[in-house]
Amino acid sequence: MTYSIIDFGAAAGGETLCTAAIQAAIDACAAAGGGRVVVPAGLYRTGTIFLRSHVELHLQHGARLKASTNLDDYNADDAYPQNSGCANEGWNAKHLILAIECEDVALTGTGTIDGSGETFFADEVKPLRFGMYAWRKGFLRERDTVNLRPGQMICFIECRGVTVRDLTLTASPCWCCFFHGCDDVQARGLRIFNPPYAANTDGLDIDTCRRVTVSDCIIDTGDDAIAIRGSARRLKDKNRCCEHIVITNCVLSSASSVFRIGVGTFPIRHVRVSNITIPYGGIGVNFCVEWGGVTGTPVEDVHFDGVSAGEVGLMTEVYVAHGTPVRHVTLSHFSGNVLSAVKLLCKTPGAVSDFALSDMDFKLHH
Repeated sequence: MTYSIIDFGAAAGGETLCTAAIQAAIDACAAAGGGRVVVPAGLYRTGTIFLRSHVELHLQHGARLKASTNLDDYNADDAYPQNSGCANEGWNAKHLILAIECEDVALTGTGTIDGSGETFFADEVKPLRFGMYAWRKGFLRERDTVNLRPGQMICFIECRGVTVRDLTLTASPCWCCFFHGCDDVQARGLRIFNPPYAANTDGLDIDTCRRVTVSDCIIDTGDDAIAIRGSARRLKDKNRCCEHIVITNCVLSSASSVFRIGVGTFPIRHVRVSNITIPYGGIGVNFCVEWGGVTGTPVEDVHFDGVSAGEVGLMTEVYVAHGTPVRHVTLSHFSGNVLSAVKLLCKTPGAVSDFALSDMDFKLHH
């Protein structure tokens, strides 16, 4: 079955808040056993939308979902038990699109999801440098320091069978697409664009998920292009790790880390990354296994092959102070223009083991 949001009262043009109409179409589709909900070409303003099991929300070519600039149009902080914000980073627990414990759920189409980030970020870009590599074009945080800015724009929380395909995601006020505690995820053909100075605007965050493929994506953003995390603390199912992840055929740029691997305390393992082009980046591959000065995320069996960089500050960084194991890692067929090639600091003997670099070809720039 196919349902159009127009039939449920949605109006294009961006003047009318369409949240209720879009949600009604999704709920009707789910009640009928599932199918496709279509967003036709046009501009539609919306607050928080909840996806449902067996439902595909499809944005046709020329369709644009534009996030409301009124925080009252978003979900409550306690809308689901796994929810959280991060006041230290300036974002709250409100989101634009949510799928909570769904099965067989999809977000597709060649349309655009626009997070209205220009409204939520401050105007003045401030100079900021971390280790000479990240945010060299400046750094921008929230405009409203009391209510903060919305959190992750699209969230899939403890879902099974997730497809996100072909969309353009832009102007996100925080992470663009967050997969948390999900199984069997496919993200393909996404185009993600955010300003290089916008804080916390990660492209894809894959957190304690299993069996994930990411392919044919173009990401150009202000924070981590792709983050692989092991933080299951807020999940209902805490018996998890992040494993069996494949990422290939992508063009990735980031003012911070292009790949960030770490954060949390649950293992990350069995990761394969190949055929990646990096036009620019702060850090190419950042093994950030310890965060906040505590023992962190064990990493095992992670392999990168075929990474070409136009201009990167630091190509690879590994820092282990408290003994978190990083083992069975290979980086091969890397090339690029860099300020620094490899930084590996291990304060605990034996914590980093079987870490191999091969076929590296770097040119230093200033």
